Amino acid sequence: MENSPNVSPMEEVMLKRILANPTVEGVIVTNEQRQLQYTSLNNNVTFFIASKLLSFGDIARSAIRDIDPDDNLLTFRLRTREKEMMVITPVDGMQVIGIQKITSSSSILAKQKQENEYNDNFAHEDLMQDERTDSITK
Repeated sequence: MENSPNVSPMEEVMLKRILANPTVEGVIVTNEQRQLQYTSLNNNVTFFIASKLLSFGDIARSAIRDIDPDDNLLTFRLRTREKEMMVITPVDGMQVIGIQKITSSSSILAKQKQENEYNDNFAHEDLMQDERTDSITK
């Protein structure tokens, strides 16, 4: 990996495996001090995304700690219509941000499943109505 001087060989193997997935658009890895260790994106995008998402992680961690002081945020996932971002934010250690395209096939399958459930509900209601009509006419 061309821009990974601070990444161990084991981490490099994991990054290559993640980036081999065609839906993965990019990966950003920072150290405990939030210094960039690796990115597969251009630097402008990397610094913008990393600063915003890691700050959001701090806010989310604080909110979770307000609810339960013994709990802690480890990961969070943000999903938009087109992308999904997985952020791993341990208190100490490397922080990883993965950005993935949402494939149209998975969106289409989810929509078809919703439509099938919707249609099944109507079919069930029609069947119940027919049974009620039959019992009234007898």
